[in-house]
Amino acid sequence: MKAPCARCRLERHLKPKSGLCASCYVTEVAKTAQCVKCTEVRKIQGKGLCRRCYLAQPEVRARKNEARRRRYQENPVRRAAAALNKIKDPNAPQLQANRNRRFFYGMAPGQFEEMLADQDHKCWICKTSLIEARGHVDHCHKTGKIRGILCRLCNGGLGFFRDNPESLAAAIRYLAR
Repeated sequence: MKAPCARCRLERHLKPKSGLCASCYVTEVAKTAQCVKCTEVRKIQGKGLCRRCYLAQPEVRARKNEARRRRYQENPVRRAAAALNKIKDPNAPQLQANRNRRFFYGMAPGQFEEMLADQDHKCWICKTSLIEARGHVDHCHKTGKIRGILCRLCNGGLGFFRDNPESLAAAIRYLAR
């Protein structure tokens, strides 16, 4: 429902509790000015400072951290969640990698290790050992078909050439000059 704005007196939709239209609200309530510290024109928080400079003050930061700490100590659910987060599962990185491969490439958990074993744990292109280094799934971006497991450098190189065989052939001709 439209009503007259308390400042400009035009019939507009008003901001709740202020009695002002959106344009008057910005200029009247959310006043902006030049920050004393960073000299940028922003909404002033307190002491003539913008929010970023105000929160950067050590005493304000300490007060906010203490309030946050107190909230967590008083809430048993948050305290239990924080305790669980401190327990690190040694298999967590591997489990996350398996979830990512399933989500992005549709790979079953054992399929990556199987492909790696078929390649003798070596990069398909440069034959670098992938026992110590992490293997990366190479796939066609148009069809989504998985081509093989590559080292980080070879996978990145194909990505930089946008999987274009003509560009790769031109790069080979350039290197052979």
